Amino acid sequence: FVTHDQEEAFELADRLAVLSFGRLLEAGPPEELYLRPETEMVANFLGSANLMVGESTAEGVRLGPVHFPLSTRAD
Repeated sequence: FVTHDQEEAFELADRLAVLSFGRLLEAGPPEELYLRPETEMVANFLGSANLMVGESTAEGVRLGPVHFPLSTRAD
């Protein structure tokens, strides 16, 4: 089933595939794609995404002046 209506797709599907120019970008359960998109394109396409520009360091992640350290304990 193919649709370009995102609302319809989220209501009816148990799995979605997002294509761009004939190329598969991501596929999976609708909630997973919406909450945890793997690509910026899918995040922007599926809704209001919270995208942040940051820098990955050996100690963690820096977002502007804020640094988020990596956990050192094993879970």
